[in-house]
Amino acid sequence: MRLAGAGFGVWLPIHLDLSVKLMRALRESGVGTHTLIAPFPDVANLVLSRLGMQPTSGVGNIDEIVPKVATFAATRLGVSIDEIEVTLVAHHAFGIHAFKPSDRTRPPHFLRVAHNGTDVTKEFDSEELLCRPYPLPPGPATHFLTAGSTLRLMCALTSRETRLHAPGPEGLPGGYPILAGPSGVRVPVIPNLSRQEAIEINERSHPFDGIEMIEPDGTVVFRQEAVDIMDRELGYRCSRLDPADISNRAGELLRRFRLYAKRHGLQVG
Repeated sequence: MRLAGAGFGVWLPIHLDLSVKLMRALRESGVGTHTLIAPFPDVANLVLSRLGMQPTSGVGNIDEIVPKVATFAATRLGVSIDEIEVTLVAHHAFGIHAFKPSDRTRPPHFLRVAHNGTDVTKEFDSEELLCRPYPLPPGPATHFLTAGSTLRLMCALTSRETRLHAPGPEGLPGGYPILAGPSGVRVPVIPNLSRQEAIEINERSHPFDGIEMIEPDGTVVFRQEAVDIMDRELGYRCSRLDPADISNRAGELLRRFRLYAKRHGLQVG
C-alpha cells in the first residue's frame, strides 16, 4: 500500500517504452495507418504527440466508465439505454472512483447526460452516477472490458463515424467524447464546455496520478511525494523523465521492482 501511494504515473517509463519504439518505427517506415495506444494513453499520447509521434487515440479508461453511467441514468428515468447520451470528460485518475467506494479527493471532471437530445443532467446526482459502486471481477477478467472498448473503436475506424469516448485523442491529456471513423478520431464540440476548459480539466487531474506536469518537449515532471515514495520503497529516484531516457528508466524501474517484489516474497515475471 505504501508503494501504491506514489500513484500510477510513476510507472510511465514502462508504459512509454514500447509505445515510443512502435511510433518511431511507423514514422521511419512511412506507413500511414491508424494507431491505438493501450498503455496509459491519458498521459502517454500527450508525450508521444510532443515528440512528433502522435497516435490516433488511446483505448479503454474513460470509455469503460460511460456505459455504467448510461445504465444508471436509463434505469433512473425508466427508458431504454439507447435513448441516453453521456458526455464525459475525465482522466485515468478518475477511474478508481468509478467502480468502488473511495474516500480520496476526486479529480475534476465534466458530465452531461441527455435523453433523446434533451439535457437532463440536473435530474441526477452526478456524483452518484459516476461514483456509485459497480464492482468488477478481480484480476485479468477486467481486461475483457478494455478489449470490448477497443473493439468498438476499431470497428468505427474501419466502417462509419461513431460517437464514443476515448483517452488521448488528438494527442490530448485525459479522456473525451470522440467521433471515430475511417478518417481518424477527433474531439467534437462539447455542449457547455469549451475545448480549452476540457483540456484544463484533464491537466489538473495529472497530479492525482503522481504527475506534476508535462513540459512542451515531452519531459514529464513527477510530484515530489511520488518521487520520495519510489525512492524510499524501491531505491528508484526519478523527478523528471527526459524522453531520451525513457528506455533506460524503464529497464531500471523494472529491475528495482523485481528486487522489491522478491524481498516481499512475490514472483514477478
